[in-house]
Amino acid sequence: MIGIDVASTHVDVAALGAELPAVLHRVGNDAEGHSALADGLARLHPALVLMEATGGYEAALACALQAAGLRVAVVNPRMARDFARWSAWRPTLTIRAPAAADDASAAGASRCAERCTWRP
Repeated sequence: MIGIDVASTHVDVAALGAELPAVLHRVGNDAEGHSALADGLARLHPALVLMEATGGYEAALACALQAAGLRVAVVNPRMARDFARWSAWRPTLTIRAPAAADDASAAGASRCAERCTWRP
């Protein structure tokens, strides 16, 4: 599972269950960054890419990731914070998992997010 925190100028990326290449940890929130991220994530074959809705800053990225064949879920930020609290993750500004996070937590987040797969 991939978690993306979207800002107006860049996106921060974290992965559960896969090693994320260093160049993908932060990319620009522009066409070049979207393309690099889509290409890099497509090679990882994540089950789901999860990002928070950020007032429209996420829309072009979500479209680019879907065009690359990735499953994308855009969730309400409150839902993401509530899930983090519920699953005992520490809520932060970016989606981060503690080193001891197990696959059950990632699977649980994926199952919760499946209901809200983003469609343009």
